[in-house]
Amino acid sequence: MLFVDLCRSNKVSFVPQAGRDYEVVGVSGQACGVKVYEVSKSGDLTPIAVNPAVSCARK
Repeated sequence: MLFVDLCRSNKVSFVPQAGRDYEVVGVSGQACGVKVYEVSKSGDLTPIAVNPAVSCARK
């Protein structure tokens, strides 16, 4: 079974901060969608804003 080209969602990025923990979770109902959360010391999840990813040209 081939899964090439199944993901057609937008690509996103975020900049993690040193010393903090994050969790990336797949979004139900979206083939390749994800949400990013910061994990607090008590285990609470806080949504993190993501930005559109920039494509890099290969040299």
